[in-house]
Amino acid sequence: MAAESPAQLVILAKRPRLGAVKTRLAVETGAVEALAIYQQLLQLQIDHARAYVKAVPGRSARIDWDRPDVQTPRTVAEPGWLADGVQGMGSIGDRMALVISQFFGSSIQQSDRLMIVGSDCPYLTEQVLTAAEAALDTADCVLVPALDGGYVLIGVNGRFANSGCDVFEGMPWSQPELLKATKARLQWSDVVWTELPALEDIDELPALQRWQASAARD
Repeated sequence: MAAESPAQLVILAKRPRLGAVKTRLAVETGAVEALAIYQQLLQLQIDHARAYVKAVPGRSARIDWDRPDVQTPRTVAEPGWLADGVQGMGSIGDRMALVISQFFGSSIQQSDRLMIVGSDCPYLTEQVLTAAEAALDTADCVLVPALDGGYVLIGVNGRFANSGCDVFEGMPWSQPELLKATKARLQWSDVVWTELPALEDIDELPALQRWQASAARD
């Protein structure tokens, strides 16, 4: 069996714009504070990605922005380890499917590994990212569930890409049944998959307060 390749990590992010990020949270905090929180979460995810990439030679990371017509904040991307990209159009599922198809291309290597995350979960540390990558040694797909019923990370390898399984088409995006529907699709497709412990993303005030309290303790 061929040795597994170091994974590529892709962060799907919105460009930090007032009124366009953390809109559910902004109902309770106001748009200005919601923007500041989003920028903090995004920077933290980038910091986690930096630690993950630099821990093992061959790992790489890219951040894909949602708006090609807006300039990337200069304080975010760091040349040399974090590449810039642009998201596709359509639902979040369409955009993740495009990332996967572009990564694997037509010459799929079974050992290639790809992980996709967002910018809403401050708990996706280097340790979690490393555990997700390791899970792809024996599974074809790995999920890190979100406490709200979705997931905060999906990882796949070349065996998954060759399986023909489509976990993005027709899914109930932003709904509490997303994870359940995704696992049902994986089971129906007879794909070897696994999941890691669930984490909480920051979409509403109680989740924000729990994270801030946890960060204060640490």
